[in-house]
Amino acid sequence: MNLLKILAISTLIVLIFGSVISMQLILTFERTFLEPSFYQKIGSEQEFYAQIRQLIFRLVNRSLPNGREGMPYIEKALTENWLEKELNQLIGDFFGFAKGHREEPPIIPIYKLKEKVAQSIEGGRTLDEKQRMVQFWFDPLPDKVRLQDFISIQLISGVREKVIAIKQLFWYLLGLLLVFSGLVYALVRDWKTAALWIATASMASGIQSIFMALKVEWLFKRSSYVIELYKSIAAFEIPEESVWGLIYSFKNGFTESLILIGGIIAIISGAIIYFIPIKERSLTLVK
Repeated sequence: MNLLKILAISTLIVLIFGSVISMQLILTFERTFLEPSFYQKIGSEQEFYAQIRQLIFRLVNRSLPNGREGMPYIEKALTENWLEKELNQLIGDFFGFAKGHREEPPIIPIYKLKEKVAQSIEGGRTLDEKQRMVQFWFDPLPDKVRLQDFISIQLISGVREKVIAIKQLFWYLLGLLLVFSGLVYALVRDWKTAALWIATASMASGIQSIFMALKVEWLFKRSSYVIELYKSIAAFEIPEESVWGLIYSFKNGFTESLILIGGIIAIISGAIIYFIPIKERSLTLVK
């Protein structure tokens, strides 16, 4: 019977360790790649909105047959602050859809830029004349562009399903953690010993998260995928330092958040172990 208890408790401790470390990873993803403000902060810090603005100017010049004629007005209307506001709104709408808060994917409102350009046209022209000029410059670009017009609806739906599943998985893991912890207590029948085992597994998972973040830092400098990512972004004629600044900001944001969460878990668990009110803090499996 004692051997069976040892095996059962050991298995539960491993499951608790896995549950807590999985929850830490999910929390890190939610704080970074699934959080609109994460992208907005990086875009602002890296001055990436200015790069996107220049990219739009190049696309207008090269892709729209009559776009060159309207460039002075487009450059005047498309300010960096206005673009930042609109892109932040678009990012927020996309994650609102991805997280299940809205049913339809966001629409890129080209009409807002057209209206802004029309307002920048000076002279004695009527509003109708200004709108016809803008439409001529932007032809054949429509007033609205749906994401599914250039990204497959299967991919968009797949992203939404995965994001919702990740958020639900956290609560499933939390429920399992409570169940596993309850089973440990039921087996050892002593809350102090059970708390020591659970806190030890939790502290180990926090330390492991920190090591994982450091491992990501080490692999990042040697990964061929990072080079491919750099080439993909640089293909849009974005300066090299801006591309690397963007990539490293995403990496640092993820690893720093993982280290922070892992450190908090390890410290809290260590404090629980230290303050357990028993004379000898020994991990007793059976009595």
